[in-house]
Amino acid sequence: MLLKREQWEVVGLLESLWMFAAKYSPAGDIGRFDDDGIAAGIGYSGDISALLEKMIESGWIKSDGECRLSINEWEKHAQKWLIGSLARRGIKIGEATPEKTEKRIPISAGVRFDALSRDRFICQYCGARGTGVLLEVDHVTPVSKGGTNDLSNLRTACYKCNAGKSDKLLEECQQ
Repeated sequence: MLLKREQWEVVGLLESLWMFAAKYSPAGDIGRFDDDGIAAGIGYSGDISALLEKMIESGWIKSDGECRLSINEWEKHAQKWLIGSLARRGIKIGEATPEKTEKRIPISAGVRFDALSRDRFICQYCGARGTGVLLEVDHVTPVSKGGTNDLSNLRTACYKCNAGKSDKLLEECQQ
């Protein structure tokens, strides 16, 4: 076992990597992000360089000149809806994601948890709470408008409020 981890841990890391790619590098070109960005995106706090090297050795990811790192055989691992979505935009799996796709640093798991716990796991827009509510962490000032992943710019939002707010400032939503 190259990673010296339990099988369930390795499967979890791969699933996290695939989910990260689906959201931030839909063509599978995860090398658009530096190693720290990938670590934050998959919630990994260990030695990310060693992990990526072992994933290359194992054949899960590959190192290539065009985008530094990409998921090997991404077309076999990507969900069907993602492949269809890319095809409709004229992007083939394994090609570099067009630059218009946001290249942002994901919120780390620790900062995400800090925001949720600070807000007592309650949507700060509508007050929704409880086990049946899907909570997310929202950027008060959207990343597309210069917002950061700093805790002071993050709020807990239910899925419905966050989707409705989208990449708008709160003032724009209330008009």
